[in-house]
Amino acid sequence: MSDKEIKSDSGERRSFACDTSSLILLHRVGLLETTAAVYHLLVTPSVLAELKRGGSAEDYRRFEQATICCPLPQAAPTIDDLTSTDAEVIALCLSTGADAVLSDDGSLLRCCRRAGLPHYCALSLLPLLVEDGYLAPSQAEEAFSALLMQGRYSSKVIAEGRDMLLRSIQKRYLE
Repeated sequence: MSDKEIKSDSGERRSFACDTSSLILLHRVGLLETTAAVYHLLVTPSVLAELKRGGSAEDYRRFEQATICCPLPQAAPTIDDLTSTDAEVIALCLSTGADAVLSDDGSLLRCCRRAGLPHYCALSLLPLLVEDGYLAPSQAEEAFSALLMQGRYSSKVIAEGRDMLLRSIQKRYLE
């Protein structure tokens, strides 16, 4: 892998406020370390605690190494339909100026859409990684299939993700 980093509009390394779901999925399909090398993956202490409860000590060590833990300056507000940890992810995004929320939790993503917050799921990260040369088309297609086996995606999200991936492959390799 090169030392190149994906940049935000300001030229800085892009950052994501992450919840547990996407980090677990990226780990399961072997993309956690690659994603962490490209982006700042910001988490709250609550997200780290969830990751610790859900896996082995080795998995937790990998999550700790891949993420940047950011305590919130104040308590996150209560948001209808969200767990307190998911509300913290939104608060983290807003308080740190992260570029987007990274989540595979439908409730959190719907809340981001309603609030106008940029958001991604693990499937929609793949096109970014392809466009910037971090995944070859065959790797991206393999990761896409693996994410479909591991995650729970609606047919609409799958179709949009596949279209985004195909456009990114065309943009990077065929134009």
